[in-house]
Amino acid sequence: MTVTTLNLLQAPSRVLPGRFDTRKRGLPRDWQLYSLFWVTLLCGLISLSWQSPGLAVPGSSTPLTVEAPAANPLLTTKAARETPLAKPAKPAPTPAPAAAKPAAAPVVPTVVTHPAGSLRNGYPFGQCTYYVATRRAVPKWGNARSWYANAQRAGYQVGAAPRVGAIAWTPAGAYGHVAYVEAVNGSQVTVAEMNYAGWGRIGRRTVPASAFRYIY
Repeated sequence: MTVTTLNLLQAPSRVLPGRFDTRKRGLPRDWQLYSLFWVTLLCGLISLSWQSPGLAVPGSSTPLTVEAPAANPLLTTKAARETPLAKPAKPAPTPAPAAAKPAAAPVVPTVVTHPAGSLRNGYPFGQCTYYVATRRAVPKWGNARSWYANAQRAGYQVGAAPRVGAIAWTPAGAYGHVAYVEAVNGSQVTVAEMNYAGWGRIGRRTVPASAFRYIY
């Protein structure tokens, strides 16, 4: 009886088809991974159920509340996201500087006054230049032809309108001619002069004012 029992214990066990022998080896690796997957999934579901709003933690009557993340102020609304940024205002155009007004021409008085001339004026006696220099002071301007240009360079006013006391000037002749204006009558001018009718002779005549240019 004892021998029979031992033989039965030592006899190899028979493995039924479709089963595996748990005595010689553990569970297959596929079964281990499969079990681990379901255990992990179940734990995750339980954890999520505790953190969901309105669900109470086991052992507590107060439901859990989950605070929503703070809203991004730049993306609060669709309108805020779609509204383009305002373009910077264009600077106002700089007004163009006003055109400078032309300087007004100096007003020449009707009567021109200058220091009196002198018999010793540095010009040769008997010439037209000598006589004019006896009536009013005149710088050393050379021959009568150069008086107009020299007067401009010296800063004297010149023009085409006759004035009493002005010098009447013309480039006519080899050396030009000058005279002293004594009267103006409309478009006529009366001048006193020397060496027009002859050397050293003083004369007067009335001529159109356009016959001369004038040094004031």
